[in-house]
Amino acid sequence: MAEPRGVALLLVSHSRPLAEATRSLIWQMTTDAVPVVVAAGAGDEGEILGTDTTRIASALQGLVVTHDVVVLMDLGSALLSTEMALGLLSNDDGRRIRLCSAPFVEGAVAAALAAQAGTQIDAVLREAESALRGKQDQLGGSELTSGGDEQHADPDMMRQCYRLHDPMGLHLRPAAEIVRVAGGADGKVWVGRAGVGAALASANSLSALLALELRQGEELCVYSRQSLAAELTQALAAILGSPPGEDRGEQEATLPRGVVPGFACGVLALAQQDLWDLLPAQEAADEHGLARIHAAMEAVAEVAPGHGILAAQRALLEDPRLLALIERELATGQGPAHAWVAAIEALAREMASLQNPVLRARAADWRDLGARVLRRLLGVEEHNTTLQEPRILLVDELLPSVAAALDAERVLGVVDRHGAQNSHAAILLRARGIPYIIQATDPALQAGVFVALDGGSGEMVISPDAQALAQFQSRYRQVREDAVTLGFTGKMEWSEGSSVELWANVASAAEAAAARKVGAFGIGLLRTEFLYLDQWQLPSEEDQAQRLREILLPMADRTAVVRLLDAGADKPMAFLVLPSEENPALGLRGIRALLARKEFLHSHLRAILRAGEGLSIQLLLPMVTNPEEVQALRQHLAVVRTELLSAGVAHGWPVPVGVMAEVPAMLLAAENFRSLVDFVSVGTNDLTQYVLAADRGDDRLQSLGDARHPAVLTALRALLRAVDRPVSVCGEAAGDPLLVSTLVAAGIRRLSMSPDRFAGVIHALQRAANP
Repeated sequence: MAEPRGVALLLVSHSRPLAEATRSLIWQMTTDAVPVVVAAGAGDEGEILGTDTTRIASALQGLVVTHDVVVLMDLGSALLSTEMALGLLSNDDGRRIRLCSAPFVEGAVAAALAAQAGTQIDAVLREAESALRGKQDQLGGSELTSGGDEQHADPDMMRQCYRLHDPMGLHLRPAAEIVRVAGGADGKVWVGRAGVGAALASANSLSALLALELRQGEELCVYSRQSLAAELTQALAAILGSPPGEDRGEQEATLPRGVVPGFACGVLALAQQDLWDLLPAQEAADEHGLARIHAAMEAVAEVAPGHGILAAQRALLEDPRLLALIERELATGQGPAHAWVAAIEALAREMASLQNPVLRARAADWRDLGARVLRRLLGVEEHNTTLQEPRILLVDELLPSVAAALDAERVLGVVDRHGAQNSHAAILLRARGIPYIIQATDPALQAGVFVALDGGSGEMVISPDAQALAQFQSRYRQVREDAVTLGFTGKMEWSEGSSVELWANVASAAEAAAARKVGAFGIGLLRTEFLYLDQWQLPSEEDQAQRLREILLPMADRTAVVRLLDAGADKPMAFLVLPSEENPALGLRGIRALLARKEFLHSHLRAILRAGEGLSIQLLLPMVTNPEEVQALRQHLAVVRTELLSAGVAHGWPVPVGVMAEVPAMLLAAENFRSLVDFVSVGTNDLTQYVLAADRGDDRLQSLGDARHPAVLTALRALLRAVDRPVSVCGEAAGDPLLVSTLVAAGIRRLSMSPDRFAGVIHALQRAANP
């Protein structure tokens, strides 16, 4: 059998400079591996705008000796000249030539890349004629097809994933390189996103690769039904960067982040399977597939009310888009399990691509729901997270249903390769006091490996030697025991006649208990929003009062500052139905959102007052800008107080009212608040964000998120001079040992921080007071 012939290109253009430039572009991408001949212009040297039939025929006769030929033409008369040239060739030569209707430049590039990969002439022609697909899809043009079979990822495929670092994502040049190195690989190779059911593009199709629209930060996965050759993976790594976990620079850019404070030392154990692992390799279409899926969904919905967050997932089961996607997947002939996973993955990927970090975290809820329904569908038991011995769990992404089942006595901590700070799983772990670290991508993290971790700072030591472990355990004992063994009572002397009070930031009963253990002066910030990030329906007054009371009781003999619901921006509350905004951080959030939802505000205030019966509580108003907002809130508080008295409902009273100093306008006009507030609490996280105009959720701007910045400290000193009320700091700066002495020296006498920060702050202040 004769060896297959390669494919060459002939560029027929009215303009020789245009054709030469197009050839140059092609050769930059194909390293001149594909013969590209120019037959352009009229006149002796092609200097005249036009086409020459004789020149075209001569070029074709030279090429067909060794290659099949695809001809690209720019304008209508170029087609006429080429057809006339074909009439001058023999029939055998004519059968080796294809005239291409693709756009001149895009088609030529796509054809060259397909030819370079060893693709035969008809496939090269199809690839060229699909060259505009990605552009037309993006701009709303007509649909084009690649002429190839549609392919989706399935569990039988091998895969290797790469993180896209290029700000332009998968654009023309890297896509062309992929076609060059992977298109000609032994065995069929596809490219797409991670996940079962993900749409895949052939690695020899430039247009299909570009149509994936993979962006910076996303994972590009290369799929095959056999192991990828080492040379191929090395070549791909050179184009795209090292795979996640192997790129040391990437690790430095995305260091592990602490989400739930606490120390843990122990052996890693795997916690869960993902949807990919659960799917059967083979599954036939089932005429009763839709009914089976609905039955599994109903079974999960019946169990869901057992926990608030899991109950919230019931709303996802009723999403009409989910049902439509399931029906669409079943219509393609997929079995019910594969159809279900494909639909779930589509919605999860969509959520994960959003800009808002809280909404991105909801992708885990889709996958959690997907796993629970899939187990019902397949008759597989719920994944067992019960450990025989205490361990640290290692997960790819902690799902809420798994987090809800964890036993704090057995689970020492959780290390998550992905995860999000505001995820439902994080809320559940925070309530249980289980240390939690996210974005831990080190490849050395495997089951059976011993690690020591700090869930507050995100620091983690993998396989520590005896000395490193001893140092880590020493810090652990310091944080857990020093404040208690020193008999700390929440106040320490700073200078003659002056003392500093350490209060605690809490969001759960577990954190309140930890605050009492370390001797906190009181609760300086009770973050009510963390109780309701999981709520899809308006929480009742009774539910609010009960949850808040549970948090307040461990510190019942001390004052607690309860911040009103700080909704909006990075903490959207579905039940408040706040409008979509271009810039939520500057929009309807905090006190603005509460005043706009008066029915909930009254319920919220009644619940707080009821929870504070017999206790010393204070109210803190978030995101205050103008004095009128405080006046309006006090009027609502008076109405609520009257309602409770009229109904004979026991409640806490009197209740001092304070404001968060986090909006620059409030600090610049602080003297206008003197007669309206009883105290002020500085939120350094948002204050720093607004003063420095740097989104604190943007990892690229972390260098601008430092409360040590002179502008932030200047604003703080101005506030202290302008008000004659107690001023505390309750942001991250209050728990920073490197900053607390600066804050205290500036005049701050109340610091409120996470309980695990106490020992470090105490030692820092002791050193500063006694240098």
